Amino acid sequence: MPLPLENSEWLPKYWKDIYNKYYEWAAWYSSDVESIINLYSDHLNQPYLPGNKLRQTKLKKEIQTYLFVPIAADISSTSANMLFSEQPMIRVPDAYSDNASASAKATQDRLDVILNKGMFYTKLLEAAESASALGGVFLKPNWDIEFKDIPIIDVIQADKAVPSFQWGFLKDVYFFKEVYETKKNIWRLLEYHTKGQVENALYKGSEDNIGIRVPLTSLSHTELILDIIPTGLNDLMVRYIPNLKPNKKYRGSGLGNSDFQGNEGLFDSINTTYTSWIKEIKLGQARIIVPEQWLERKNGEFAFNADQEIFTALDIDPLSAKGMGIDQVQFNLRVQEHKQTVDQLVLQAITDSGYSPQSFGLSIVGAAESGTALNIKERKSIITTGKKQIFFRQALEDLLEMLLDIDKRVFKTPNIEVLKPTIEFQDSLSFDLQAVSGTIETLNRAQAISTRVKVQMAHPEWDKNSIDNEVNSILTETGQAPINIDSIPT
Repeated sequence: MPLPLENSEWLPKYWKDIYNKYYEWAAWYSSDVESIINLYSDHLNQPYLPGNKLRQTKLKKEIQTYLFVPIAADISSTSANMLFSEQPMIRVPDAYSDNASASAKATQDRLDVILNKGMFYTKLLEAAESASALGGVFLKPNWDIEFKDIPIIDVIQADKAVPSFQWGFLKDVYFFKEVYETKKNIWRLLEYHTKGQVENALYKGSEDNIGIRVPLTSLSHTELILDIIPTGLNDLMVRYIPNLKPNKKYRGSGLGNSDFQGNEGLFDSINTTYTSWIKEIKLGQARIIVPEQWLERKNGEFAFNADQEIFTALDIDPLSAKGMGIDQVQFNLRVQEHKQTVDQLVLQAITDSGYSPQSFGLSIVGAAESGTALNIKERKSIITTGKKQIFFRQALEDLLEMLLDIDKRVFKTPNIEVLKPTIEFQDSLSFDLQAVSGTIETLNRAQAISTRVKVQMAHPEWDKNSIDNEVNSILTETGQAPINIDSIPT
């Protein structure tokens, strides 16, 4: 997707429908009541324009009474937590080999510094949440030697990018942001990524037109930005991470599938049911109906007394009200019907998003269960998380290698090599030591398992050296260590 031609339509026509969905999903993710109500009242029959000011409607009263349940945000948060609530293990394999070089070990040490100082793990959580909501997210390395002494990873939202894919791979992309705006014009900064370079371009246009390209020096916001930045990489210095594939609505587009896709109606029904529930509670408050003459009169008018809030005054002829007395009214509340409806809608939304209700603390009754039982109930969530890990792993390994390359060339860090790290996701839920111990014991009694495999099963997170050391310790303590014949005195 090359940079747009001057005075062309903004956005490209093909992306208008996609950005309409981005706007819808972003509104649900934001949990902002006004955005949701305006979205469905004003927006769906209009083309989307970034920065467009939604007109104010007569729905202000509805906004005050509308009860919002942030189920969409909960789904995205749970998705990110299942992926990265435990930090993945990031290692340079060459640094842990038997004959690891000093430079490989120095590379691992420097990588740890980059990850910790650059808040890499918190950025992973941010990226995972964004990918869940909008179907994908972009990550790219950034550097500024006057700002930070390390290269860092930047998270770019999917609704701030126009990418181009070839055979399912990201070919090029430009990111955009509005850097200045007046009543008549909007200045947009576009950052165009191709193999080996980044091109920056500033356009002066309007809401629906890109306008003309102007020098970066036209604004103080952009005057220090370079037109062309060579990356020194024979690669695109950015990665797109899809949430899941294929995209059910835009098949063949290269874009990921949002966890919200197809669930928008369920989200709205949940809020509608909750709103109805609360309205019914308000309408069902106990009332005592009395003639208005029974209430207090101040300055010739009937005045409300807070202590009399349960009274409802009726304009009744006092003569006809003789002997009428006080009439108490209490409407029935359909609490159970509302609750069952909400529960079913929430369960359906969670399941359609690819997760088990247990991942959200639902349908768990009784005492704590064993890891095996939980794994069975969490199976849907585990499968979905495993799929998402596949897309994150390859992209993150590429990006980490880029960080090391930039660190060596730009920051001149000595004694390191440009090596590709590996990522091992941590998943405590899927590992139950008690269940594994039982399996190991059964295989051991049948003499169908070696000491090495026992250690690997009990400690799946250990590397080869740690496993070797543990195996040697066990064999030595149990007297099974092989005897070195050369050490036997003659």
